[in-house]
Formats: sequence, C-alpha cells, structure tokens
Amino acid sequence: MDGEAGDVMVTSANRKRSVVTGSARKMKDNAADWHNLMMRWNKLNEDGFNVAEKIVNIRLSQSDQQLLVGESSSSSSAAPAGGAAELEDECCKLQDVVNKMVAVVTKMECLMTSQRGIQDLEEFQFGPEGRKVPQFHTWNTKQFG
Repeated sequence: MDGEAGDVMVTSANRKRSVVTGSARKMKDNAADWHNLMMRWNKLNEDGFNVAEKIVNIRLSQSDQQLLVGESSSSSSAAPAGGAAELEDECCKLQDVVNKMVAVVTKMECLMTSQRGIQDLEEFQFGPEGRKVPQFHTWNTKQFG
C-alpha cells in the first residue's frame, strides 16, 4: 500500500482522508450527484431542442417542396422519399434524448428518496426539531430536502 509520489513518501499514516462521514457525507455526495444530474439534464435539453429544430426545418422544407411540386405539376403530390428517412432518423434521435432524460429523472427521484431517508433518520435520532447544530455551516438537513 505504501508508495512514492515524487519526493514525498506516501504512507497509510499521512494519506489524506475525508473528514465528512455518515449522514453528512451522504448529503454531500447527494448534492454533488444532484449537480451532475442537473448538468446532464441541461445538456440533454439543449440536444433535444437542436434535434427538434432539425425536425421542424425538415418539415418546413418538405412543405416548401410540396408547394413547388404542386405548382409545377398538379399530378404529382407525393413528398420526396429522402426527406422521410431523414425525418425518421431525427425523430429516433429525439426519442433517444427523451429516454435519457427519463433516466436522469429516475436518478433524481432516487436521490430525493435518499435525502428523505436521511431526514427521517435524523428526526428519529434527534426528534422533530432535528439537530441542535446543523451538519453544515449554513443549512440544516431539512433545507437539503
């Protein structure tokens, strides 16, 4: 387990350890996970809007082409086949984004359940008013919920 890092000998005695343990550690980890999930949600939201914009543009171009085809020859009113394949591909991409967003929401629900469990445990241990001194400098456990 002991090894060298540069000129300093790293041993189990001087290895940096986290001071936060128990419920406080779980709340800290939940907050970090929540932040990461929000960042992922924002990215998926942006991706979804981009795909939806492409879908709208494809549909508008198909409508424009149908109008041009309708003006030039009234006998052919079918939409171009290439546009349908492109439209279907973009719709599949949008469905994939929605599925990923559902997974993010499911993970967020699990984090909320975990936070409620921490809050219930603290209420069981310290009564309905909770701890006298909050686990963190500014927020108590209920505020994290």
